[in-house]
Amino acid sequence: MLPLLIQISASTHHELYHDWRKALEYCRALPDVSPPEPVAFHLFWREKSGRFWPRVRRFGRKQALPVKAFFASQDREKCSLVVWSDQDLSTNEWLRPFLPHLTLRIYDPAIEVRGTPLEAHPKIYRQRDSRVYRDGDLFRIIVLHNYGGVYADMDTVLLRSLGVFLDQEFCYQWDKFDGLYAPALLHLRKGSEFAKELVRGLIEIPAGKYNWGRENVKRAFQLGRRIAVMPSPFFNTEWQADPHFEPFKRTQASANLYEGAFAWHWHNKWDDPIEEGSKFHLLETRIDRQLAGMGWRL
Repeated sequence: MLPLLIQISASTHHELYHDWRKALEYCRALPDVSPPEPVAFHLFWREKSGRFWPRVRRFGRKQALPVKAFFASQDREKCSLVVWSDQDLSTNEWLRPFLPHLTLRIYDPAIEVRGTPLEAHPKIYRQRDSRVYRDGDLFRIIVLHNYGGVYADMDTVLLRSLGVFLDQEFCYQWDKFDGLYAPALLHLRKGSEFAKELVRGLIEIPAGKYNWGRENVKRAFQLGRRIAVMPSPFFNTEWQADPHFEPFKRTQASANLYEGAFAWHWHNKWDDPIEEGSKFHLLETRIDRQLAGMGWRL
């Protein structure tokens, strides 16, 4: 078995987990390589929220950027993209250029839990909330358990190939807090022991804001399950570097793209208007140019 490309932890490389500048310096030295084997990336967007008077938040410009970023940054010979939703997105104008190159799937938890311990717990797998904390956490766990691959939050923009990390299961640290884990970007193998433990956690832990995400991953670690934990600045630099950043406003910090980072996570704010010159706009422009240079017609 070949040695892992990245062998770090908070105990062996404490500075990478607590100093975002050193973390980015480390990132800049990492190679952009293809994954060691084919891998599926999973994104999830729920358009409808609310029970009696549903609110619809359409898949639009903001949701399209993570899709564009995937095609601009990942090796398509090894990486495939699956976009899941509660609605049929096959006629969505923002996805139209990419439809021949990705897979659209309707997410129905009642179908996905079949054959898992969750099948006997409809009160759990039918959980929803207005911010998609509960059903979003359930989605990432059950889909990675069933199919394996990489899950990324819909507000995560991939900036570089993740291939260097994909020879092992991993998540990243919650900000700079040792012993807390962020599943916003999560790589698990199909049916792995860690994935199975997360499924059991959905049954044992009451639903709540971070319960099925952060606390569920923590529970798995406490029970002796292990995956790699990467420093948060690798994928979420502003969590440490600029905690109050405004992703959709033009500010003095907008042009700081934290070169070397593997991803940008803008942390919700789905209804904020996008200002010209904001970090979102700058990255969108850069990624559109990358895609144009690769022959994409957007």
